[in-house]
Amino acid sequence: MFRADPAYQQERDVWTAHTFGPHALGAVDGIPEGALSCEFLPAAGLVRRDTPVPDDAHLATRLAGESLLVFCTEGDNRRDHLGAGVALERTWLQATVHALAGSVITQPLHLLGFRELLAERLELPGLPQAIFRFGHPAAPATPSPRLPLGELFPDGSAGGLS
Repeated sequence: MFRADPAYQQERDVWTAHTFGPHALGAVDGIPEGALSCEFLPAAGLVRRDTPVPDDAHLATRLAGESLLVFCTEGDNRRDHLGAGVALERTWLQATVHALAGSVITQPLHLLGFRELLAERLELPGLPQAIFRFGHPAAPATPSPRLPLGELFPDGSAGGLS
């Protein structure tokens, strides 16, 4: 669904660095181009129009080798969203203490009816708010490019941050 969604593709383009490769635009910040791929299931979970859709067997094999946590809440209001975010943050920070890498998957949860279907099929105790994928990294990740702080706050309003 995301491959064919023009709004998703446009937003992905805005957040992607495009610093090298066939889609290079010379950006200096954003998600590194290397996190995207024309292969199945890119590292960042971001898909292009030309990203192949894996068959069910390939997807099942891949998921069987991953560790996933699903953060659920009883309700679906702002307080529930915040609570799930706090739990996710604490979990992620604890994972880093143990030299684990992680990524948050929320994109499929925005598809109509997916959260309810996931909750039903997995017999979850509430509504899924986020999926946390974690494990030992296969290789060290390169840092994401960032703009200098002064360019984000040109009027000096960064409040002493550097």
